[in-house]
Amino acid sequence: TVVNSYAGSLTSDCAQTCYCYTCTDVADCGSGVTCDYLSKEGYEVTGIDIDKDMLKLAENIANKVHAFPKFMKVNLKSLDFPKKYFDVAFSDGVLEHFSDREIISIINDQLNVAKIVIISVPSNHFKKEQRILGDERFMDIKKWEIIISKTKGKEIKRFGFGFQGLYHEILYPFLKKKMIKNLPFIGFVIKNP
Repeated sequence: TVVNSYAGSLTSDCAQTCYCYTCTDVADCGSGVTCDYLSKEGYEVTGIDIDKDMLKLAENIANKVHAFPKFMKVNLKSLDFPKKYFDVAFSDGVLEHFSDREIISIINDQLNVAKIVIISVPSNHFKKEQRILGDERFMDIKKWEIIISKTKGKEIKRFGFGFQGLYHEILYPFLKKKMIKNLPFIGFVIKNP
């Protein structure tokens, strides 16, 4: 399968939770595997990236796996879609490359073009030596809470996941936040209040 099991579980569970019909992988869709998975699940998907070479790679992979997402060259920092054009905007492993101020602005822009924003990021489980591009910021849950609280959205759900397809969904009323502190990746579902 072209999609690792965490991406499949994460995106399909979130899409179902949010009643997603139109979805955008708003932040640097990269190779497009998340777009491919959602497309094959029947969602109308638009993957965006600023890098034309990555878009070409994503299109090639989509063709090979018979997925049909739409790919567009778009800058994450200047989304030019109509208000609430998408049901869900999904960013996976991108926001950790930006400053707090940029993250707040990006999430607010995503909330303008989508009803719900889902982000997933590497946590402070990682060490600086494990950076791939060199500018990743591995922040803890508390730091992300502070950043999200400064957006115009409201966090409605939180999740964490690890490697090998491990997926944990954590809902506030039932489980303590500290349970996801040790998971490599954390995520948030954000909605306009």
